Amino acid sequence: MKCGTVFLVLVLTALGAMTPRAQAQTAADAYWWHYRLSQSQRDAAVLRTAQSFADNAFVGMSCKVWVQQAVVYPGSFRVVWLPLNSGFDWLWQWSADVETVAVDNWNSVNWPPGEIIQAQVRTVSGGLSPHTMIIVSANSAGVNVIECNWRNDGRVRRRYVSWADLQRQIVHYTLYRVK
Repeated sequence: MKCGTVFLVLVLTALGAMTPRAQAQTAADAYWWHYRLSQSQRDAAVLRTAQSFADNAFVGMSCKVWVQQAVVYPGSFRVVWLPLNSGFDWLWQWSADVETVAVDNWNSVNWPPGEIIQAQVRTVSGGLSPHTMIIVSANSAGVNVIECNWRNDGRVRRRYVSWADLQRQIVHYTLYRVK
């Protein structure tokens, strides 16, 4: 290995983005991800990968592409590829790799860290747009998320949103977990 490669591996390992399982995806990797890890371990892997990005880091991606290509795919050790959106901004096409947890259910504040919100949001100009966020934490007052491109600038950011503000910003949403 070249010196730069060794340094990159050490940095990624220190950030928690890699473990001994980080290798080319095989049938054994898929089995390990889907059947040996608990749901909370899979959620934690997704969240750990998302949090490895520095706040305000420029990645030049849309929100869904960032979650799909930079977070879930490497975070699942290249086992899970998130499905495309369906004909609705807040719904994904069916996939055995994801589970729908809730749709437009504002009564639930039990949104586990690492699960993904796919939403149809109101834009500043008054239009509607899809948006994808990863839950960092949630409580009775609101939710902390990590997301990309919220301000249409390709940057990863963390933000706290009260439930009232979230309900004003979001027209529809689906909460997903990566299986």
